[in-house]
Amino acid sequence: MLRLRNLTLAYDMQGFGEYRYRMFENAGHWFPGRKASRCTECGDCLPRCPENLPIPALLRDAHERLNGPSRRRLWED
Repeated sequence: MLRLRNLTLAYDMQGFGEYRYRMFENAGHWFPGRKASRCTECGDCLPRCPENLPIPALLRDAHERLNGPSRRRLWED
């Protein structure tokens, strides 16, 4: 998740990041993972991070940057 955020910020790969982010939770076994909005901000990850990153805040930012606009599915009216 944070890698997609970093690619978006460092290399201006917004389209790629949004495309890959949309695959989370939708592509089954082809692209496993959960969206950043699933973070409960419990803080369990904070003491485990060797770089002392504010992971919940970074995940929230990643979701805001990469979620993109809502899209209509082909089978919905």
